[in-house]
Amino acid sequence: MSATEATDTTRDEQSSVGVFPDGGRSVWLMGMLVTFKAISQDTGDAYSVYVATIPPHTGAPPHIHHQETEAFYLLEGELEFIAGERTVRATSGDFLHVDKDVMHAFTNLGSAIARYVGIVTPGGLHEQLFAAIGEEATSDTVPPPPAGPPDIARLIELASRYHTEIVPPPTR
Repeated sequence: MSATEATDTTRDEQSSVGVFPDGGRSVWLMGMLVTFKAISQDTGDAYSVYVATIPPHTGAPPHIHHQETEAFYLLEGELEFIAGERTVRATSGDFLHVDKDVMHAFTNLGSAIARYVGIVTPGGLHEQLFAAIGEEATSDTVPPPPAGPPDIARLIELASRYHTEIVPPPTR
C-alpha cells in the first residue's frame, strides 16, 4: 500500500497501518510541536513514532523513563543531548538510543529550529504523558514561547503517573 493510497489509520486484513491524512495528532509541549505518526493503538502497543519540532532555546528537562526505550533520529538542526553521564552534540543525520532507566535530556542551543523523529518502545505511555503535559495543537506550527519556566512540581507529578521521573540536571 502506498502512502497516497492510504487514507485513514485503520488496519487492513494484513494488520498494516494507514498514513494519517492530516499528518498525525499534534500537541504543543513546553514550547515544542510534537506530531505522532504511529501510535500504540495502531502498533499493538509495540511502539510509537513521533516528529518533534524544537525551537531555539527549548528542549526536554532531565528525565528517566522507567518502562520505555527511546531513540532519536535528527532530521535537521542541532541538539545537545545528555544521556547518563555523557553529553553529545547531535546534528542532522545523527541517531541516538537511550535505554529505559537512563537519565536523558536535550536542548536546542542553536539559532534555528531542530527536528527529530522519536521512536519509543513499548508504545502508549509517551503518548499519554505528552497529552497530559502538553495541549492539543491548533496548528502545525510551534506554539508561542512559554511565558516562563515550566511548573516543575506539576511536571514531576504528571510525569510520575506515566512511569517517568523528572530529575535535577547534572552538574557540569
